[in-house]
Amino acid sequence: MAAGDDAIKAVSARLGLDCARLQTDMLDPKISAAIERNQRLAEALNVNGTPAYLIGDRIIPGAIDPVSLARLVKG
Repeated sequence: MAAGDDAIKAVSARLGLDCARLQTDMLDPKISAAIERNQRLAEALNVNGTPAYLIGDRIIPGAIDPVSLARLVKG
């Protein structure tokens, strides 16, 4: 589902963002290409939700508390 202009304006205003710049950036082909690359990678790794973490050769699906995440990163 695409966000409507009113929703984009409301959220960008609430966050203090430049709405016109945001809308321009959203149409940038580089952004679309990056999203497509990430989608292909997620499909290849069978990641079908967020959050998901890739740590070394492990995939951790779902949310994880900061202490456990730090432990996994440290190895």
